[in-house]
This record gives sequence, C-alpha cells and structure tokens, in this order.
Amino acid sequence: MLLRCLIPLFCLTPFIAAEDWTRFRGPNGQGAVENVAVDLQFLQNPPLWKAPLPGIGASSPIIDGNRVYITSAVEEKADDTQAERPVVLHVRCLDISDGNVIWDHTERFTAFKKHRLNTFASTTPVAVGDRLFFSMATPKEYTVAALDKKTGKPLWNRKLGPFVSENGIGCSLMVVDGLVIVPNEQKEKEQAGETCEILALNETTGETVWRLPRTVFQTSSSTACIWNGQLITTSSAHGVSGIDPKTGEERWSVQPMKLRVVSSPAIAGDSLFVANGVGGVGREMFAVRTDGKTATVAYALKKPFVVPYVPTSVAARTSAGIRLFTVGDFGDVNCVDPVSGKTVGTVHLEGTFYGSPIVLGNVMLVVSFEGTLYAVEVADTPTLLGKRELGAPSKGTPAYSEGRLFLRTDSEISAFRL
Repeated sequence: MLLRCLIPLFCLTPFIAAEDWTRFRGPNGQGAVENVAVDLQFLQNPPLWKAPLPGIGASSPIIDGNRVYITSAVEEKADDTQAERPVVLHVRCLDISDGNVIWDHTERFTAFKKHRLNTFASTTPVAVGDRLFFSMATPKEYTVAALDKKTGKPLWNRKLGPFVSENGIGCSLMVVDGLVIVPNEQKEKEQAGETCEILALNETTGETVWRLPRTVFQTSSSTACIWNGQLITTSSAHGVSGIDPKTGEERWSVQPMKLRVVSSPAIAGDSLFVANGVGGVGREMFAVRTDGKTATVAYALKKPFVVPYVPTSVAARTSAGIRLFTVGDFGDVNCVDPVSGKTVGTVHLEGTFYGSPIVLGNVMLVVSFEGTLYAVEVADTPTLLGKRELGAPSKGTPAYSEGRLFLRTDSEISAFRL
C-alpha cells in the first residue's frame, strides 16, 4: 500500500525549506529539504515529461526558477582522416514545464583515457544570479566558463592548463559570495613538478581573486560546501580543511585520510562526515568537529561498517533526532547516530550505486546504476517504501524543486510530480 509521507518543519542546519536546486545536491550540497510531502503514488504514475539527452553523462540536473540545466557529451566516431575521436559537450537548458530545449551550448575537445565508469560530462553546473557556471577537463585543458543563464551566450572562459588524471574529473564547482570555487588538485600534475591549487574566480569576470597552493596524494572528486561560515574541502593530502571563503586563508586542517576521496562532505548535527577508500571500496568514514579555529576527529567508522566510497551521505531527522544516512556502493543503507557513531538501523537495496541519495521530507530517494529509483523511509529502522524502474543506467543524483523530482539516466532526463 502506498503511503503519503510528511515531515514537520525543523530549523536546524543542514535542513532547509524548499528552494531552487542550483548546484550539485542542492543548497550547500547537502541533499536534504524539509517540509516536503512526498506522495509515493509518483512511483506508479507516468512522468510529467521525458527529454532525451545527446550522448551520455554522469552529471546531475540543477533547477533555477523555471529552467533545468544539465550536461551530456557525445563521443563521435573518428573517420579515416582523424587520428583522434572528437567529443561534443552539451550544456543544455530545458523548460521546467515540458522539457523542451531553450538553448544548447556546445564545446568540442578530443576524447581521452578515463575510468570506464566516468563520462565526458560528469561535473554538475551551478547557477547563481544571471549566470551558469560549468567546467570541463581534458589532458590538454581544464576550462571553467560562465554562460548567460537566459540565452546560453558565453560570458567568460578561463583556461587553467592541463588536467591529467587516470580517472578523469569528478569534482563540481560551487559559488559563494561572488566567488566560483575551483578545485585544481591533480596527482599527475604534481608528479610533473607543477603546483596544484584551489582557486576562487570572480563570478563576473573570471579573474583570480585568491589562490591556495595544495599538495596532492590522490586526485580528489569531492565537491566543497560551507560549514560554520568556512569553505570545507576534502582530499587525501590535506584531509579536511576549513578555509576562509573570502581570502583563501586556511583556518584549520585535520588529516585522518590517506586514501582517495570521491564522495563529498555531509553535515549532520555538529559533525561533518567525510570518507575515503581505494579500489572502488570505501574504507574509512570520519566524524569531524570544529570550534571554527581548530578541528578534531571525533571517531572513525570502519569495517564491518559499510563505508560509502562514491555516494555522498545525507542527514535527516527521525523521531529520535538527527541521523546520518549512508548508502554503500553495493546497496547497504545505514542509519547512524552522528553523536556516537552507532548504527541504529539498516536496510539493503539491490544494485550498485554511483549517484548520491537525497532526502525530501521523511523519504530518502536514491537511484542505482542499474536504473532503479528507490524510496526509503527516513527512520531509525529504515524500510523500503517502493521503487520504480527507469529503464536505463544512471550515475546521477536526483534533484528537487517546488514539488517536482528530476531524475537523470545516462541519456535522458525526466520530471515527476510528487
């Protein structure tokens, strides 16, 4: 029997009231919206619309006002005169009401070696003010660009030099206080004797406002967020860092991680949760706490706890208080007390997971690589509420805006009324 799921209004960070979903995993990258009623009948109902996408991609949709923005890439076949395969990256704007294309900006580059599960369109754009910002990275050039959000007209374009990584790029941009935050931490770049960095670019001009040099052990795929007014970045070389977003000054750093960082930081209560792993498997998750000047590792979660490697975790409130919900790469969902680190409930989902979960009201939504959308009750004992087959593989994270859910498979985007 389908249930109508509600959650009351709470004001504690990181939970937010409904608003546009303008960056990876929504406001501040935390993937949770309170005060939302989810009617699970949508799992059976037809979508409001479906829109095909050119080629494939692993980026996630974002929503700003009455428009949806998404990227995808077409890898063209080389003809007899071409030694290399051309790729066309599409940055596409769709009408939120029907999925029709409003504009389609394209960029061309040459195909390159990457992880078999990565794509040439894996970074999620971000919309702020009248601009849309996106990035693309090849062994020849790492590019960050701004488009006019209404027309798709190019406004500025920054070339940052080569981006060389065995897996390709995974981190997305974020914008804070007029600054576009650009991670440029490459293991192979440092091995070549070049300096790596985190950059802050002026959102109007693309000019560098500050630059923070970084050491690199492994190329990070983590996307930054704001916590206690500080820019939070994660990597295997610097661990977890709190950076003044206006000046680029590192205020504190705590280093529990030595392995590759793929997932992004998740805030739950007064703790920040970060994870690292190797060989496609999460190894350790850490709870970090700070007073704004220094930080400490409160505890670590390790085997037999199933640490997520690719999916980013999400916080939500149950009847017992704030909980952290983790989704392991092979479907193990854990409900964790963020204060103690104790697992209070589990449920298993079938499939492999490369996208991240989001929480709407008291429903967690996550899509498997095989293309199954799962709805899980946000509770100390999480239970499966229902599922829907999307009919195609997916590595994207769902997006939400004003009662509508947006889902991306490899080459299609669909909208549902909740």
